[in-house]
Amino acid sequence: MRVNIGFRKVAIILIMMSLGGCSSKGDSNKEGEIPDAALTLLSKNDTGKSFEPITTKINKQTKDYEIKNLAEKGISRISGIATLKNITYVLDDKNDTLTAFSETYDILKRIGKTGNNEGEFTKPTAITVDENESIYVVDSGNKRVERFDKDLNFIDSFSFKTNSDNPDFFFSHIAVDKNGRIFLSGDTIDNPGVNMIDTNGKQTLIKDYFSGAVTSYLGEVYAINFGNFYRTKDKRFGYENGENYLLKVEAKGLKIISELPYGLGTRSFILNKSKIFLECSLYDELMELDFKGKYHQSLTQFDHVDSQVNTAMALSENNKLLVSNKRDSNLKVVTISE
Repeated sequence: MRVNIGFRKVAIILIMMSLGGCSSKGDSNKEGEIPDAALTLLSKNDTGKSFEPITTKINKQTKDYEIKNLAEKGISRISGIATLKNITYVLDDKNDTLTAFSETYDILKRIGKTGNNEGEFTKPTAITVDENESIYVVDSGNKRVERFDKDLNFIDSFSFKTNSDNPDFFFSHIAVDKNGRIFLSGDTIDNPGVNMIDTNGKQTLIKDYFSGAVTSYLGEVYAINFGNFYRTKDKRFGYENGENYLLKVEAKGLKIISELPYGLGTRSFILNKSKIFLECSLYDELMELDFKGKYHQSLTQFDHVDSQVNTAMALSENNKLLVSNKRDSNLKVVTISE
């Protein structure tokens, strides 16, 4: 069944800040522009352009999704999801806990309480698993990343700075590459680019006109931007839903891999076997694309996705996409084909 979504006005996010606040000391360009950026900084005259929406296809076989309400398991608000073999790890930023669930969602182990000691959290906002089966948690309130083994035993932690004047800013996405380097991204213009923490704990801002999600695949780190940065006449940054790209993230900078359909408003995504699975806040859909950016199908359409709120996503070994809106205890489960 083909569903023509029709034209939907692109929502402009009027989050503004001075260019000076985005540039660190030592930048040679006084205008605050980023040299060798992969993404383009638009002028205000280039913003708000109209576009032809893609015609999406809802697969009738997978249109319905299962909802796992984890409230009865002691989860109040899911802020992150990760999977390792048959285990699902769920972050709860309201209770400051991390819980390991079995395939049948029985509790295997739970750690955490509000605090700043080892294995404690204050507003954990993102989680990932690396190739060595270590679990990484962004402990935003304590400005650190905590690392655990697969059994949730504490290993170590890495401190970070947000490079933001906004006290409410937090990193909403985390990825780890094959070299053990940690990559953090946020969803506002307060912190343009991707932050990298090496194995010695040194933090570097990979500058670009980027705001969006990061994920790891086969030891490499990839990103999808949420839209476009622009500069106003009074030399301030603005940000709007717009062009979308799949990018590769390296220490030396971001590299465009492919251009995606315009205006998707992607807040989270997963890469698997040359496919991109992404949440599209513009169409309230879970979409499948290929690495070249070609749209294939929409796996399901959610009741509503808030374009101002991040989502969390993970893929289990039994081909289940797990999606959370980061606002409640519901886990949406979508079955995908091989």
